[in-house]
Amino acid sequence: MKFGTCANWKKRDELLAAKAAGAEFVEFNFSSLIDATQEEVNDLAAFLKEIDLPCLSYNGMLPGSCRVTGEDRDYEKAAKFLDDVMTKVAVLDARNVVFGSCGARCLRDGEDWETAMCQMSEFIKGYLIPVFEKHGFICAIETLSECNLVHTMEHGLRLVNEANHPRVQLLCDFYHVWKNGEPMDRYDIYGPHLRHVHVASVSLGRAIPRHGDGDEEKYIEMFRILNREGYDGPVSLEGSRKTDDYTAETKEALDYLRECYAKA
Repeated sequence: MKFGTCANWKKRDELLAAKAAGAEFVEFNFSSLIDATQEEVNDLAAFLKEIDLPCLSYNGMLPGSCRVTGEDRDYEKAAKFLDDVMTKVAVLDARNVVFGSCGARCLRDGEDWETAMCQMSEFIKGYLIPVFEKHGFICAIETLSECNLVHTMEHGLRLVNEANHPRVQLLCDFYHVWKNGEPMDRYDIYGPHLRHVHVASVSLGRAIPRHGDGDEEKYIEMFRILNREGYDGPVSLEGSRKTDDYTAETKEALDYLRECYAKA
């Protein structure tokens, strides 16, 4: 497995800190790159190559203004947004985009859950897949404990199965799995579709892991499951930090996870 962290592509000092902390990759916010110029992205690609720190994934696929459920959904607008950003970031290494984006998909008051799930599926099959095919990207659907649509891994798997396409897979954010209290013995049905993993500490309120956070057994179990399912992809820190020392805190989290991985 590769261990890395979410980072701000605009902050070179943060990228250097991630490298110094032992990160094997970084993960950027996809939506925020809409505001970058092509020159900025080219410079970013050169900088990452210079420090040997690849970007392997993006989160935050769509902004809330690109709705894919509800009466104000606009599939074409969302698809154009994806196309515009993917065209721009082609020079970077990452070809994995995480579809969390609660603001783009969440239910509004009075909206029907089943209808919204069907709208998500319609968007994925009719609009998302063609764009991802065009650019050679893979979508990893993220289930979110705080979102009222695609709330569990089971919901995410439903969308993957309905899409029935290699460009649509799953992300597992174990923070949300633990928050939901989802059964950990069902990963045989999710494993074949796992594309990416996020992790944060439940005990610390979604901060990145740290020694003594009380979640060590959770992390060990997580790695046992991933090992059992043959997962060998990226594991990314996606959580807040409690101090101003980005390097030290990130290093502690990565070292801690690697220790737990060794115990799995």
